[in-house]
Amino acid sequence: MAAAFVCVILAGGAVWRMLSSGLVIDHALLSASHHMQGAASWVIDVFSF
Repeated sequence: MAAAFVCVILAGGAVWRMLSSGLVIDHALLSASHHMQGAASWVIDVFSF
């Protein structure tokens, strides 16, 4: 029981540290820019015919 509690506390700390460092936001912005580049090339392909 105590080991499970320690694991939950450590996992919560790891998630808190990841969120506070901005890692999640950086990853989301990078993913969004790749998605938008892919969408833009799709639009160019459609209008080129």
